Amino acid sequence: MAYVLSLTLSVFLACLLPCFAAWAQDAAPDTSGNPFAQAATTSAKGSVEGGMNVTEVDPLFEIVIQPGFEARTAMHIVEPTNIGDGDDSTGVASEVAEILRRDFEMSGLFDVTAASTYRALVDLKRDGFTTSTIDFEAWDTVADSSVLVKGTYRVDGAQVELDLKLFDVTAGTEFKLDWSPSITRTARVRDVVHDFVNAVIEVYTGEKGVFGTRIIFSGSDSGNDRKIYSIENDGYGLTNYELPAGINVLPTWGPGGSVIFTSLRDDGDHVYSVKDGEMTQLTNGEGWSSGADYCSGANLVALTLATEESPEIFTMRPDGTELTQITFDTESIETSPSWSPGCKKVAFVSNRSGYPQIYTMSVDGSDVKRVTWLGNYNTTPEWSPKGDLIAFTARDERRRFDIFTVDANSSEIRRLTQDQGNNEEPSWAPDGNYLTFQSTRDGRQPRLYMMDDTGRWQFRIADSPGFQTPVWQR
Repeated sequence: MAYVLSLTLSVFLACLLPCFAAWAQDAAPDTSGNPFAQAATTSAKGSVEGGMNVTEVDPLFEIVIQPGFEARTAMHIVEPTNIGDGDDSTGVASEVAEILRRDFEMSGLFDVTAASTYRALVDLKRDGFTTSTIDFEAWDTVADSSVLVKGTYRVDGAQVELDLKLFDVTAGTEFKLDWSPSITRTARVRDVVHDFVNAVIEVYTGEKGVFGTRIIFSGSDSGNDRKIYSIENDGYGLTNYELPAGINVLPTWGPGGSVIFTSLRDDGDHVYSVKDGEMTQLTNGEGWSSGADYCSGANLVALTLATEESPEIFTMRPDGTELTQITFDTESIETSPSWSPGCKKVAFVSNRSGYPQIYTMSVDGSDVKRVTWLGNYNTTPEWSPKGDLIAFTARDERRRFDIFTVDANSSEIRRLTQDQGNNEEPSWAPDGNYLTFQSTRDGRQPRLYMMDDTGRWQFRIADSPGFQTPVWQR
């Protein structure tokens, strides 16, 4: 979950200013257990710049995005044909085609050809919808080794019957998909098309796609206030959670459709939940709490709490009961917990080595292991649903924020973003093949993006600025 220092909120910064001094001390970096220690260039003392320790050890800027691109499959998408008597006054055909194009492009698996490219080569009026009536030879002249999406629909009042198919142009055959023609309300056409896209992705990857899932985040409101929103991963269906005005930040998904978030209020900064419009305060007392992460397998919430001592990691039930402290290092900051799949381990941020690094531990606080050894400012860990990788935000030696992954076992690091503004707050998709994140590449205010797990295919989800700390529903 989001690391509290990544918030550009003066209230939170004021809460943590006393802790910054510890990061600015001149101290030798902790290299005990570092698998890269022999290759690392270390210095006995770190320099202090802007109140932060910027010890030049194991430079992150030397890690670059892996070169090369996996070939994408050429795909032709034709607007479905109305074969019924009902009038398409709602524009079903164009809506379906647009959803298909956007989803398949965002998947990173397909290169969708422009309609103008194939209209000059294929007689669409005579072209059919079955393997015996489609002119595969004409389609094959559009692109080599391509696939074709065609379909039909009928409109009956507020209902639509939609049939979509995927064809192998070279082989002249139809793919067998785990999807069937659907009769649905006009308002649910988007869901049906997402299901078709996910079935096609399963043919190519062996796993259902993630289109139609939602991402929750914090967005700008009037003044300094922040609201909680969610949106489908293709950028549609923006929903605003009705909460009392204030600075509502760091949302995550809770049990049973609830949302857990942090609210900064006059009476303290605490963790709350909201479901069906009813808001419940989960933490109370002196100090502040933030950065919750819920794991359904154990029905536990991990979060950061601080009173007069430094911030520590706790767990609790989703109703706020059974609060249990699991870190006890009073000399350092412990924050940003993220559950592993199965809820057996927690990744978190600690500056016990002299500057923020990513660590893991068992759910009871034992078996603490440092997993990042490159760079001196690593934050916002997010454990992959596959269990192998932890995505995180790092500030490199050029003071740029980018997204990396680290292998939880070997500590091998890969870079996913580079030279495109500041990129922060990664969150994995349910299948572990994609991430969402915030980026300033299109302006000073961050926007939401999506990328595959290599970082090679990146797409903007929403055009609106000021969206931060996205969390994918899993």
